[in-house]
Amino acid sequence: MNDSAARLLRVARPLRRQSSRLVVALYRRGLGRLVAGWLLLLTTRGRRSGRHYTTPIGYVSADPSRSPHPPGKVVYLFRAAPGGADWLANLRAQPAVTVRIGRHHYHARASILRGERQRRQALTCYLHGRTLPARAARRAFGLDHARPDESVTQAARATQPVIVALRLDDPASVHGG
Repeated sequence: MNDSAARLLRVARPLRRQSSRLVVALYRRGLGRLVAGWLLLLTTRGRRSGRHYTTPIGYVSADPSRSPHPPGKVVYLFRAAPGGADWLANLRAQPAVTVRIGRHHYHARASILRGERQRRQALTCYLHGRTLPARAARRAFGLDHARPDESVTQAARATQPVIVALRLDDPASVHGG
C-alpha cells in the first residue's frame, strides 16, 4: 500500500465510525425510516466475545419492485473486499443474525453467495437498484446498464467482493422506527 492510500485509510476509518454511530443513533431515536430504504442495522454475535454488535450496512432487496418497508424475504449485502470487516467474520462464524429496517426487526439467516447463478441474481438486483449501495456496487462490480447480461455474467465469474444473502423472517414492528 502506498503512502497516500495509507493516509486516506487513516482519515476514512474515523469518518466511517462516526457515520455508523450517526445511523445507529437515528434508528435508536425513531428516525430509522429516513435511511431505511438503503441502510439496515445488522446485529451479529461476536465470534470471540459473544457480545452483540450492531453495524449499519447498505442493502438491496432481492425484489426491487417491492417497497423497502418491509423489503421482501431476501436482501443482499456486499463487501468490496473479502476480508477486514468484523461483521462479515462474525456472521461467517454465526449466520443467525438480527436485522432492523425502519420499524421492523427480523431474525435472519446469512449465507455467502458462492455459486455463479446466485451471484448473478444478486448482481442483477444491484444493477437495477436505485439506492446509494446499488450505485456503489455497480462501480465495484463493473456492472453496465448498456450490456446488462454480459456485465452481470462477467462480474459473477470474476469479482472478488463478498455478496451476502439475508433470508428474513416475518417482521415484528417496534415503536419509534
